[in-house]
Amino acid sequence: MLALYTVASVRPVRVAVGCAVCMTGVWVYAGIVTDHSSMASVVLQGLLYSSVLLWFGHLARRSAALTRHLRAEQAERAGAPLLLIDATDFGHRFGEGVMAWRDQHIIPRYNASGTRRFAFHVPEGFPDTREAGGQPVIDGSATFPTAWFTHRQHALDWLSE
Repeated sequence: MLALYTVASVRPVRVAVGCAVCMTGVWVYAGIVTDHSSMASVVLQGLLYSSVLLWFGHLARRSAALTRHLRAEQAERAGAPLLLIDATDFGHRFGEGVMAWRDQHIIPRYNASGTRRFAFHVPEGFPDTREAGGQPVIDGSATFPTAWFTHRQHALDWLSE
């Protein structure tokens, strides 16, 4: 059940629904092989638990998106020229959907706020960090470079250059 919630909170709905169907199937199978189980109750429980977990996972995903909007809005109001986002404890993963969404909805706000540099502090093993030889890039419609760092101090040093 935790796996379904996790998938629902970080993946698109179609993927989460597929996992929910699998979980419901396993639930029903367990009801079939168990003696003295009421199939109506088993099916209802499987559907109900899957639906609740999908819903709460979706809410977590939506909450993460709203948090990103809030950060962009705060940066826009503050006019912050240098931004450091600590992504080591983020509840989402960077990917096609996140970066495309960022380019469309967030980058214009950072441009409007006068951002000159943007850095992500990311977990160890993240690809293309400055420590691994990656270079800052200008994403989409951004007017500023973005770089990824596994060490916070390296990010702060780069921002202060």
